[in-house]
Amino acid sequence: MKSVLTVLALVLPLLGAAPPVPAQTYPSGPITLVIPLAPGDATDVAGRAMAEELAKLLKVPCSPSVSSARTASAPTSGTGS
Repeated sequence: MKSVLTVLALVLPLLGAAPPVPAQTYPSGPITLVIPLAPGDATDVAGRAMAEELAKLLKVPCSPSVSSARTASAPTSGTGS
């Protein structure tokens, strides 16, 4: 009887130590799929197809973003400016 009480005394405080929490929904917002290569390339076409399938699978808007405009307007690397 003493051993049962000892086990209960050790286990009962642990049951309340970490209360269960509900899982977060993921993703909570729209997804932007960044495609780092040129528009119209095979990677762009595959990325757009992948974005459509991800949107269907996750039931969240998923838009492909071709980053060529951003990279074209970036300063040249290594020039110090």
